[in-house]
Amino acid sequence: MDVVRYYLATCVIIAHLNALTGFDFYWPTPGSIRVGAFFTISGFLVYPSFFRKNNLGQYFRSRVVRIMPPYIVVILLFSLLLVFASTLAPQQYFLSADYWKYLLANLSYLNFLQPDLPGVFTEEQFNSSAVNGSLWTMKIEWLMYLSVPIIALIHRRFQNKFNLIFALLIGGSIAYRLVMYYLYVESGNEMYRILDRQFFGQASYFYFGAYLYFIKDKLIKYKWLFLSVALFLWAIGSYIPLYHFTLKPLVVSLVTIWVCIVGNWGKYISRHDNVSYDLYLYHFPVIQLGIYCGMLEWQPWLILLYVFGVTTTCAILSWNLVGKRCKRLLS
Repeated sequence: MDVVRYYLATCVIIAHLNALTGFDFYWPTPGSIRVGAFFTISGFLVYPSFFRKNNLGQYFRSRVVRIMPPYIVVILLFSLLLVFASTLAPQQYFLSADYWKYLLANLSYLNFLQPDLPGVFTEEQFNSSAVNGSLWTMKIEWLMYLSVPIIALIHRRFQNKFNLIFALLIGGSIAYRLVMYYLYVESGNEMYRILDRQFFGQASYFYFGAYLYFIKDKLIKYKWLFLSVALFLWAIGSYIPLYHFTLKPLVVSLVTIWVCIVGNWGKYISRHDNVSYDLYLYHFPVIQLGIYCGMLEWQPWLILLYVFGVTTTCAILSWNLVGKRCKRLLS
């Protein structure tokens, strides 16, 4: 799974690099798959972990220790560093109401309320003034974690209804997305597209991942059949009405977990610390800073070298100086 996580992190970096710079760096996996695949892996790992242990305190402590420290650091770090990129004087910058609103909104996972810092990334070369446009998924991740104890309680109480419980969860999520899509088409209100991407819309991926954990023995036993079905549905997806909302979560989840658990080709990388989460946290502001420093005038190979080199360095430092130490101290 570590290899797949790194691959998905690379998908996210390339997608945001293209969106923020206007370049067209090629990557074989469509960007629309990346978020769903991340949630699938999360569901596969997190839900059964709680279901087995049933220790609410330990469950939330482990989630907080892994997620919160680097998240807090990346917000605070760039809120301080970007004073040098602001059009405002330092005193105006730090005393600005938008600065404190940025900290409050982002630290409380309400990033959409204030994605910008005062006077930062506002020049015409920027396609977005957001400091870190990747953070919107974190509130969804936390809502997934909060839902796990509730669903696990229902799961334990009605274990003989195991398939029905997950069918209702996944089907409900798909139905929610269809309703949001219908409302968007009827009204043209962009808010419905935003709501489509939030917790209820992503739950199908998370709980598909959780479901696949419980049937993983069958998945391995009939691995080529499962893969053939998934690839067939993917191949004919463009001919299936509303495929993006209905069958895509199944296809993405199935292929993602299939690649993760079939064979041991990722064994070597899995021996080492995984910094894919830190890559996800740092790449967006690294790209924005590159644009601020004139990156748009560089050669493509130099842009890639800068983005991946600096992001990887930040990720390794983040894990070793923050993530790993907090895990040892607080676990």
